[in-house]
Amino acid sequence: MTFLEPPIAVSLSQTCVGSLFITDFQVTDYYKQHPSQHAHLSPKVIFLSESPQFASLVSQEAINQIFKKESEFTSHKTAESTNGFKNQDDYLLKSAMTLSHASSVAIVTWSPGKHDAVEVPEEQFAAVVCIVKALLAQEKEVTILATKGSAAVWQKFLVKCEAEMIIPKCLPVTSVAMTPNDGSRDVCSTMRQVVDYLGPRFRSTSLNSVIMVNEQGKLFVQSLLSLGEDMDGDVNSNRDHVIENGQPIESNCWLNHNVVAMATYILNTCPIHCRYVRRGRGQHNAKTAKEFFVTSKQMERLGFEVPDIDEWMTSFDTA
Repeated sequence: MTFLEPPIAVSLSQTCVGSLFITDFQVTDYYKQHPSQHAHLSPKVIFLSESPQFASLVSQEAINQIFKKESEFTSHKTAESTNGFKNQDDYLLKSAMTLSHASSVAIVTWSPGKHDAVEVPEEQFAAVVCIVKALLAQEKEVTILATKGSAAVWQKFLVKCEAEMIIPKCLPVTSVAMTPNDGSRDVCSTMRQVVDYLGPRFRSTSLNSVIMVNEQGKLFVQSLLSLGEDMDGDVNSNRDHVIENGQPIESNCWLNHNVVAMATYILNTCPIHCRYVRRGRGQHNAKTAKEFFVTSKQMERLGFEVPDIDEWMTSFDTA
């Protein structure tokens, strides 16, 4: 590269800060000549996919805040209720960043072994309304996928959420007939069926995502970056990014809906991440915390008995 002396160079190094920008300057040198109002923030490259390769930017300060809030939340909860979150890793961060880059998100609500179930657990209702509110705050297009037996129940619930002004609008519920497999264990099959039901429009960008919500109200986030296409046009998986058929999702990959909403909110306040998501266009207009979070009082209006976590959210000014 030195011999060729190109006018610009593109780097995809995981160790080079800001490496996804086309530039002939290092970030530190550029800031010396062009002081920024965000110069106090430290940009960090986070790879969300290796094959195909896709990375995003976020400030180290936002990462620290997400880890801090996650620790505060787990200190209020038992290891069982947080699905064994004992050691922090970057799965929560990457899941939130994946949702941040998505234009459309499909929320899968069917329950393993109960594909024709009519009853919906309270925990699943609560989780879905929480993540829906956070996604709508980011102006995502959201679709709920439910079994034929529970689709009407879900539609009624979402109408009530809109009437109570908990979410700004009602969402479409797509009734699906699942094949007899365990959706929480067979991720590849579930992803294929979601793409089949939602069609080419949903798959128009590989940055769109699927959220699986289990009966306990825990979330598993998967980007369409995990999918490929074989010679016959059928969807298959790139094994580096999705759990193989028949393998269980690890317990620390199931996320509490409150911490996912928290992480998406913090990313919304990060000017470095938001500028990268909007491809440098427009201004950074962070949404308020009350647009992202469902409070305990709102949950009570829906008839749910939920732990009071408002104290944990006070620093976000949810009042």
